[in-house]
Amino acid sequence: MTEVIGAIDCGTNSTRLLIIDDDRNQLVRESCVTRLGELVDTTKILGDLALDRTLEVLKSYKATGDKFGVTRWGIVATSAVRDSKNSYEFTDKVKSLFGQNPKILSGYKEAILTFVGAMSGLDTTDEQVVVIDIGGGSTEIVCGQQKNYLKSEDYENNFLETSMGGSVDIGCVRLTERYLKSDPVSATELEAALNYAESLFATVSLRIQRLNPSRIYAVAGTAISLFMISHNITKYSRKLIHNQTLKLSEIETLLYNLAKMSLSERQNLPTLEIQRAEVIVAGAIIFYSAVKSFGLEFCNVLESDILDGLAIQTLISPT
Repeated sequence: MTEVIGAIDCGTNSTRLLIIDDDRNQLVRESCVTRLGELVDTTKILGDLALDRTLEVLKSYKATGDKFGVTRWGIVATSAVRDSKNSYEFTDKVKSLFGQNPKILSGYKEAILTFVGAMSGLDTTDEQVVVIDIGGGSTEIVCGQQKNYLKSEDYENNFLETSMGGSVDIGCVRLTERYLKSDPVSATELEAALNYAESLFATVSLRIQRLNPSRIYAVAGTAISLFMISHNITKYSRKLIHNQTLKLSEIETLLYNLAKMSLSERQNLPTLEIQRAEVIVAGAIIFYSAVKSFGLEFCNVLESDILDGLAIQTLISPT
């Protein structure tokens, strides 16, 4: 009998779904901007509206899972939930809907799942690579060997042997709320946000550079959105995006062009999801600063990410 696995990532900015079968074939992949972490950086509270938005999407994901015959779910929550004082309100709602609590990942475990998920979408080699995942509340940066990804239930110990990295408390929602308050973004705000981001990534990259990485991969919504804008892609296509190259100079150009636009101008870009318009400048700042910190001139964008790692982990875990 075919087993069908559902994976849900409840992030600070987006709530996302992946459904696979036991041959690891992708059946469904969906994403919705719910902004679960709205104002959590300052209030440390998950707001009622944010909870309601996210729960509505989770209800639709549950219905999709029922349609495809999902037999087991893997559900995780990340930065916004782990930073909030009322995380129980969210976990209780999820349990009432799915019959299980979501796992609230530490930043480090989020980084591990991100790395292994990214690597699952590539041919494996001994190359040392960096994986960057720009979230709403945090950014995960991990360096390791491509071949060192999820193969067994002991994936975490296997990973720890040859890899390095972790989570940095800077994400596109958090950075927007802290620094980018003008419309369009002022030169002073942009400079302050860039300086802050570059200072954080300089520290992380110094540790990781000891592994001598030769390539950078970026995953998830910010990187994909910026690639689509840069290459004038108006409709999402894995074929056009997965494992394609974005130069550091292109990211820099995107950053300054987007920062000059008003919010309404960004919302009207045919290549950008309207709900991402408010935080895409911060996302570009983080992306540019992270890639620049490693001294490499290009980055590859991947469609495989933490969702893939979570789905595979759920599939191989004991029932």
